[in-house]
Amino acid sequence: MKKLLRRYEPYYDTVGAMLLFGGIALLPFSKEQVQLWIDAHHLPWLDVFFAYLTHLGDGLTFVVVIAGMALWRSYYHATEGLLSFATSGLFTQLLKRTAFADALRPKGILGAKLHYIAGVDVHIAHSFPSGHTTTAFALATFLALHSAPKRGVYWALAAGLIGFSRIYLNQHFLTDVLAGAVIGTFWASLIHWWLLPLREKPKWQKRLLP
Repeated sequence: MKKLLRRYEPYYDTVGAMLLFGGIALLPFSKEQVQLWIDAHHLPWLDVFFAYLTHLGDGLTFVVVIAGMALWRSYYHATEGLLSFATSGLFTQLLKRTAFADALRPKGILGAKLHYIAGVDVHIAHSFPSGHTTTAFALATFLALHSAPKRGVYWALAAGLIGFSRIYLNQHFLTDVLAGAVIGTFWASLIHWWLLPLREKPKWQKRLLP
């Protein structure tokens, strides 16, 4: 088990560093102050870049990956991906609709103080946690746990960029994104270790297509 944990250290270290950096940023500043600072540094090419990149945090991206795993890998990979996506997503939506149902997004609090990008539909309610970030980090964790160790850093950075896009587009506060990153990483990791005993069983390694 220790060898397995060390194998994935690059990924978890990178995620941990991003969470630490985000947490430190919130020590001297409020989430609103952080939001306004990021909003003040918009650039035209970044507007376009993040407007498209953020869609990789949609559930559809994870579904496509799961379908690919089902077709070209094994029952085990498809099942793990599906459970990682479902558990992290349902947990986030449960928090959004119950404990934090009244949490407003940046637009609902800062309104006209923010810069809005043409063509991007900015929401007002159900801010905490960020669903796109949850999905991005659940997918990144899932992929990192089935990739070469060094690739884990790239998956983590990609998920981090998607999370940042939610702040840049004024869809979420930094607090929402940090929570989504923790939830996605936690549930995908939990599902991976929970299903690990099934990995070597023949019926779980059977490909869905010959």
